[in-house]
Amino acid sequence: MGGARIEDLSQVDRKRIFEHNFVVRLLPEMPDEEVRAIFKRANKNTVTLNAQELRHGTYWRPFIKLMEEISDFEFWNNSGILSANESRRMLDVEFVSELAVAVLKGLQNKKKRLEEFYQQYETKFEEQEKLGSILVLVLGEIEQLIPKPREDTVEERSPTSTLYLSCSPNILVSCRCRRTSEISPVPYSRSSLTP
Repeated sequence: MGGARIEDLSQVDRKRIFEHNFVVRLLPEMPDEEVRAIFKRANKNTVTLNAQELRHGTYWRPFIKLMEEISDFEFWNNSGILSANESRRMLDVEFVSELAVAVLKGLQNKKKRLEEFYQQYETKFEEQEKLGSILVLVLGEIEQLIPKPREDTVEERSPTSTLYLSCSPNILVSCRCRRTSEISPVPYSRSSLTP
């Protein structure tokens, strides 16, 4: 079939093509070289890209940048919550995204709804500074509560999520506000949570 046009194919071959499920991603407007870089990265790997790796190639604006910045904090490496392989596959960014969405919108079905939030916050993300402040404050609280685990263990994410979401309202109360919209941004940086 190489190089053949659809009208040159047999009815059986056309039917096989039309019955095949193709994965289609709509990319934001970007220069051709960035599009080529995405496909080069996707074609270079023999492992199928997971949902977060696809999001990394699709979204470019403040929400994903904040999620990636927070996932780069030393806290994640020091805590043992995520393995090195999970971080390589961008599951650390996905985990931070799930926590961020839970702070902003409450608990969600992460597998079904996370993509929707990435789409929603791609063009307009007014809560960026406030969310960044909350994430850093809560991680600081957790860092105080959890002693550094043994090097041969990897903590599970579920208890960490529970602890994180339990600390979030306490951060809001300590800031004398009830909603994320009422919290005043505090400066945050990668060095906020380094040893």
